[in-house]
Amino acid sequence: LQPLARIHETYERAWAADWVVAILAREGIAITPDAKEHIWAALTSLASAPVEERTITGLSVLLQVNDLKQALRSYCIGGPYGRLLDAEAEHLGAASVQAFEIEGLVGTGAAPAVLSYLFHRIGDRLDGRPTLLIIDEGWLAL
Repeated sequence: LQPLARIHETYERAWAADWVVAILAREGIAITPDAKEHIWAALTSLASAPVEERTITGLSVLLQVNDLKQALRSYCIGGPYGRLLDAEAEHLGAASVQAFEIEGLVGTGAAPAVLSYLFHRIGDRLDGRPTLLIIDEGWLAL
């Protein structure tokens, strides 16, 4: 997954800022107005980079606060969750039917971030047509 791929759009950048703040809060970082400003500035800089560089690693490089960088390390390539959220390309596809197996994800520290991103992308695809969203054993993710 590449959650930061579309941050060149202001709406998407605002979503990404909130998403990163949620990750940092789960990592025990105090979210102050200064922290939010650092995140927004780094995302704004990253938005002008080529799409393949709009990764969590790319964001981490641009962050000027060491505590914020350290908190994102687990989500960067080389960290335990980097393989899930730090891709250089998005591979979700655009099929009308998609399935996501989350059995190995449930109970990990990455589950909230991954599920939040997946639901965000699903929400973007809703266009008013009838849609069926089945969440088998969804209670496991709670």
